[in-house]
Amino acid sequence: MTILVYGATGTTGRLVTHALLLRGERVTVAGRDLERTRAFGREVDAPARAAHPTDAEALARMCEGADVVLSCAGPFSELGEPVLRAALTAGASFADISGEQHYARDIYQRYESRARREGLAVVTGLSFEPALADWAAGQAAAALGGGAVDEVSIAHAYSRTPLSPGMVSSIRAALRAPAWTWSRGRWEPAALVAERALVSFPAPLGERLAISAPLPAAITIPRHIETAAVKTLVAAGPASPGRKLALSLAKAAAPALSALAASAAASEVEALGPSRPTRRELERSRVAVVAEVKRGFSRSRVALAGADPYRLTAAVAAIAAPALRGRQGALAPAELIAPAEALGQLCERGDIEVDRGL
Repeated sequence: MTILVYGATGTTGRLVTHALLLRGERVTVAGRDLERTRAFGREVDAPARAAHPTDAEALARMCEGADVVLSCAGPFSELGEPVLRAALTAGASFADISGEQHYARDIYQRYESRARREGLAVVTGLSFEPALADWAAGQAAAALGGGAVDEVSIAHAYSRTPLSPGMVSSIRAALRAPAWTWSRGRWEPAALVAERALVSFPAPLGERLAISAPLPAAITIPRHIETAAVKTLVAAGPASPGRKLALSLAKAAAPALSALAASAAASEVEALGPSRPTRRELERSRVAVVAEVKRGFSRSRVALAGADPYRLTAAVAAIAAPALRGRQGALAPAELIAPAEALGQLCERGDIEVDRGL
């Protein structure tokens, strides 16, 4: 089995390539710049190919002979679909490490039928944020015995997490795209900061105030959990009275301010000067996700914690991409690999810590 990694010379692409090779996978590195890609190929002793994401014919030729094309090149709302189409044209399954919600919704709507018809698999979100949320939710729902639930809530927290150029590009794209939530058993337009909650994250992150945000979990979770609602939140920092007051006012004005808030947030990201994160920055970073599932008066909670989100994404992609072999259709991470199996592998490797509670 050959896995072609597109965007292999980027911050995460390099880590993904190394993680796959450590697992013994046969890898071809690829990107838009042939010289950079060849240099990296020599570094890791892997074949190298190149194609610009706007050249459909070159992309299709690049994907020939691959069993799986794993794209690490964002923003995915711009670069994801050209590579996906090229992979399917070449007869390869496709996966990516996107964390962009609107892109995920488009992928499932547009490529489910084609993938099944051609006997191939398409999976988006094989990165630390969407995949861990999907698996944590599946594990929490299983603890309640399966079946329909009333609500799934996903909350993310980050501490000292540096932004790579690719992550900044994806954040910009996500903030400017339409936002969605799963409510009353269907997707509905979402307003920023429409919900807020105090969430207890694993140490050292602790209790933090979280606000609603458009995340891929609202798209993937309803595919494998029958639920009336999915809430997705991101921690706004350690809880404090000032933050609580500000978020209370923001919630009251959310319907009117959603578009304005998205534009302002995107402008803030535009002002960032992204650079490749240093080893010291990555070693100090922490990420966590908490999934809570409710059915009547019963609740189930799964909390995950890890360090260095880029290496965590590489670990997620390395265990998930090979699982596309023989699969068909557009799949959520929890449809590709059972949550218990995926989280078990990550725990065994020391990539994450898992706390389960009812």
